[in-house]
Amino acid sequence: MKRYINILSIIIICFIICAGCSNNENEKNNKPEKVAIAQNKSNGNQVSKSQFTKKDKHEIKSKVLAWLSDRSKKRGTAVSSRYFSTSSISKGDWYAMTLKGEIQVFNANKPGRKAFDLHGITGATVYTAKDGKTGYDYDAKTLSNVEGYDKVANLSKPITKYIFTEEGKVFEYQFENKNDVTLSSGFAPKDYNDKDPNLLPNEQFKETDNKELKKYYKQVIEKYK
Repeated sequence: MKRYINILSIIIICFIICAGCSNNENEKNNKPEKVAIAQNKSNGNQVSKSQFTKKDKHEIKSKVLAWLSDRSKKRGTAVSSRYFSTSSISKGDWYAMTLKGEIQVFNANKPGRKAFDLHGITGATVYTAKDGKTGYDYDAKTLSNVEGYDKVANLSKPITKYIFTEEGKVFEYQFENKNDVTLSSGFAPKDYNDKDPNLLPNEQFKETDNKELKKYYKQVIEKYK
């Protein structure tokens, strides 16, 4: 009888040990999956949400405009923060084209920032003012898509739009000899529901060759990362 009990005890102990090993193995096998899920969630959050707050963006915008305004005074040109505005043709996001990918300049979460390679923080437009004004042009604050830059700019002179991105890049496009440049020029709405046309911008921005501006912007944005 004692021998039977001893054998039974040994069998039970072996069963418990085997069960424990199996659980440990399952936990090990599940760990990579859990880590992968956690990493995916983390990566998704990084993509879907900007690291810059509204306050950050406002401060960056102010600094960039101040810098451009100072340079514009020296060069006899004017600068405005009115570089972009949407139109009624789409309720979704708007973007600009570059060789380095698409820049989201307006986020309506349709399709959202995940769909874009680059993300704009702010922008500006530099032009020769009709009235000879230099530096920051307060008269341009009320510009709309209807009248375009004809209200404030000499359209026989170049009009340059700048986009400053979260990724630390500065892009520009220069309109020349065009009398129909508006706030939405250079941009297009992004298709988000397979019903709206995925319009392409007529222009393609390039990374600016202005080394001084690139250096300044890099210094500014690094303080907010």
